[in-house]
Parts: sequence; C-alpha cells; structure tokens
Amino acid sequence: MLQMRNEYGMMIAQIPLTVLDANDFTKEAGSDYTGIYDDHGTLHYLKNGWQQDTYTGLINDRVGWWYVKNGIVDTSYTGFMSNANGWWYVEKGKITFKRNDIVFGTVNGINGWWHVRNSQVVYDTTVANNANGWWYVQNVQATILSLHHLLNTLTNHF
Repeated sequence: MLQMRNEYGMMIAQIPLTVLDANDFTKEAGSDYTGIYDDHGTLHYLKNGWQQDTYTGLINDRVGWWYVKNGIVDTSYTGFMSNANGWWYVEKGKITFKRNDIVFGTVNGINGWWHVRNSQVVYDTTVANNANGWWYVQNVQATILSLHHLLNTLTNHF
C-alpha cells in the first residue's frame, strides 16, 4: 500500500500497489510454459513462465533454434555458437539450417574460415567455393587456393 501524506504528516491518500517481477511471465505465458515467448516484439527465453536472464546459449523451441543472450533472443547476433550437437552458424539470432558456405568467424576460440553445411560447421576434407574463390578445406578450416594449387589438389584427392 502506497501512502501519500501532506506537509503536516497527515495521510491524504492510500493507493494499493502491486510490484511485479520483470522476469515473471506466468500470467501471460502460463506457469508451465518453457520456450521462446514474444512479449511485444521482444523474444524472451522462459522456463516455467520465468525469464531465464542468466542464460546465454542456443535454445530449441517449437519455432526453431535461437541464440539467447541473458534470457533474450539476440536478433543482432550473427556468428558461431556451440551446443551438444556441435558448432552452428547463427544468422540474426536464429539457426536457419540453410547456410552452405565458407564463413569467417571464431569457432572454439580460433579465428578463421570454416566450412559450413546446413548452418553447421562440418569437419571434413573437401574443396568448396564462396564469393572469395575456391578453398581447400581440411579438418574444417579452409585455406584459399590458387588455381594451380586447386588443380593439384583436385588431381591428388579425387
């Protein structure tokens, strides 16, 4: 109860006051809801209706895989993240499962070019291309090839 008093200390009004926890979405989403919840355009990661504001990582819900930072989907994030299934390329906060490319970024603390298939970092040995040219991929990391090196690699490996 909020009480207002005048300059003489006399109570002039009482206002009932309810303080809500900003992480409590049980009324809106339900106390059994776990997943990504859209609250007026902000995507929150909830567990049993409560925002998990200390969680950062990948979350799978009924709509897809999301990158969550401090309990909120970070739609500004594009880069690599890992989970129990490996390393993934995240685009604007979501794994699209559509990216097939050689992508520069940081995987497991190592900066470099990485072979990505269906948005997952692939550990293989192959030759692939992207907008920067042809690459020789060995154990995931890619090295740009000259045309001469490319022809030698293709002749020796295939």
